[in-house]
Amino acid sequence: MGDLAGTYYGLGFAQDSGIQFVPNENTFVSDLLTNDSNSSYNALQVQMRRRAAAGIQIQANYTYGKTLTDSSGTLVRFDPFLDINSPEIERARADFDLNHVFNANFV
Repeated sequence: MGDLAGTYYGLGFAQDSGIQFVPNENTFVSDLLTNDSNSSYNALQVQMRRRAAAGIQIQANYTYGKTLTDSSGTLVRFDPFLDINSPEIERARADFDLNHVFNANFV
């Protein structure tokens, strides 16, 4: 549909019929490049430390987290919005989101 509208607009059919395909008649295709993305991170962290007999020390921690963003940010690229008037519909889990992380160590 978009290619057909572009062809009609390029050939002048849109002006002859009075149909306006774009919101701004002075701009056919335009991109706005900004650093306007945002993200949020929420987590629950639990840690346990224990000194056992004979000088052994044990440490373990667990993190349950969730990262939401409107741009992945993992690659240097152009990320167009699905709808420029509603950028909030892009909000989803990030590519680098880890739900569960468990670490343990001992000495």
